[in-house]
Amino acid sequence: MRTGIVFYNKGRKGGAERRYYNIICELSKHQKVYIMANSSVIDNWNKLGGFNEKVVFKYLLKDTSKGENDNIKKSSQTKLSIRNIAKKFFPKKLRLLFLTIFYIFRLNMYVFKWAIKYKITHINTIQASGILVIFTKILGCKIVFSYNDYMVENGYPFRWISNQGLKAVARISDRYDFLSEMIPERMQKMGLKIQAGKIFSPPTSFTNYSNFNISLPKKKKIVFSGRLEKLKNPFLALGIAKELSRRKISYNLLMLGDGSLRCDLEKFIRLNNLDDNVHTFSTNHVENELRDALIFLSLQQENNYPSQALLEAMACGCIPIVTDVGETRKIVNEKNGFLVNENVNQIVEIIIYIFDNIELFEKRGMEIRKNVMQNFNIQSYMKYYLSLFRF
Repeated sequence: MRTGIVFYNKGRKGGAERRYYNIICELSKHQKVYIMANSSVIDNWNKLGGFNEKVVFKYLLKDTSKGENDNIKKSSQTKLSIRNIAKKFFPKKLRLLFLTIFYIFRLNMYVFKWAIKYKITHINTIQASGILVIFTKILGCKIVFSYNDYMVENGYPFRWISNQGLKAVARISDRYDFLSEMIPERMQKMGLKIQAGKIFSPPTSFTNYSNFNISLPKKKKIVFSGRLEKLKNPFLALGIAKELSRRKISYNLLMLGDGSLRCDLEKFIRLNNLDDNVHTFSTNHVENELRDALIFLSLQQENNYPSQALLEAMACGCIPIVTDVGETRKIVNEKNGFLVNENVNQIVEIIIYIFDNIELFEKRGMEIRKNVMQNFNIQSYMKYYLSLFRF
């Protein structure tokens, strides 16, 4: 058995990218790992620390300034000519459809040739990358289709054509690896036919805790970390900051991440004179901000599981304040954090209580760190992950 990983996720730096970086690093301790990914994904992984010599990767497509191989050269040479052909022979409404089908076909051929070259027998394809491994079924490759986004939002690299792409991947996959139990439920509501016997979900979430530890004394610092998108509820965090300021409570709120709402959030901060207390920025070293932070906000609208950001914060002894939605209770309960509604005053009262009892919650943070590292570690997850390919 020889397993390869196909990952196309243009420009993203979210949980899926970090999750698979850690999986690949763990796999490469014991075996060769074959990867085919677009250059922005590999560039992001290199920024996280890169890989050892057992990781053999090939660029699927160039979408950054780095990374050169045959596929990339062919892509740059043909891109303009194909667009010219589409412009010449297809009306505007059909042009995007033609280009999408063409690029899917071409990337499928790249993956097909890669599977032949490295004698791949099993392929783990992630998210929208699933549509790029269809041709490998001709070779008899076994497909494990992993899907991590509980919102089941169609995205990179292509928007599904009337959802036919996702339906095709569902049909050809031998196993489905769903990080959350909410995912197959949502897919079935979308009309996808998924065989129950092929559905697998991990018993636990995980992250890499090697850089995450506690620094005492803790400061009156609150951290919100994640994509600045509506489903993450960043405006609720700013509403909390506004109320803390109104009550003249001393605090600092760090909004770590990027996303489509960033400009609107920064405008809100300026208009409400929160600049002295609230700071928004992106960082590849969130651990530096979490170590001495006292509180972590995870306020997602539908589910806070299996948030790596939440686990990282808990490993740094942060007290989690989380919305009581979805499968959140798999990580946080009444003993190791605070479960709340989307209610500003409720959350502000909890924050004030924690601020008034810092020493007590520093001790509780130690217990939270111990619990999360014992129960949400990569070793437990890898037993599950490796079992996906034993068929």
